[in-house]
Amino acid sequence: MSVTNRCHDRTTTRSGRRWQPVSDLHAEYVERGGRFFVCPVCVKTRGLQDSTWADNAEVAGFPAVFEYTTGGALVFNY
Repeated sequence: MSVTNRCHDRTTTRSGRRWQPVSDLHAEYVERGGRFFVCPVCVKTRGLQDSTWADNAEVAGFPAVFEYTTGGALVFNY
């Protein structure tokens, strides 16, 4: 018996609007000045020093994140 998770098959929201592709959301975020900070400890632990990062992503520790967040809105996802 095959089980399908209907949640992942949805192409529209409950209100009937289409979901935006993640690539579009990422591009919009970058266009509006959004930045991504990559944990340096995680990079080193996982051997990702030579990785290519997404647009506006940088390896930065807490001091850089703290400086960036002073005086503005913040969304933090760990």
